Amino acid sequence: PQSESRGVKLSPVEAQRAISILEETIEKLSFLGSITPDVLQHRDELSKFVGDEISRIIHEQRRLEARYEEL
Repeated sequence: PQSESRGVKLSPVEAQRAISILEETIEKLSFLGSITPDVLQHRDELSKFVGDEISRIIHEQRRLEARYEEL
């Protein structure tokens, strides 16, 4: 009964794999935590840049569609 509440036991290989995945996840979350304040600080600049880039891509797409129709 007590082992049922603990769930399935992992083999040593599975346990090592789970540990590796968790360590990698912690590293990635740590990195995201370190860049988040910087991203938030420059949010308006990034938003404008992304908006300008999207506008440029849409304009280019329209130009290519018009050129395709001419062919």
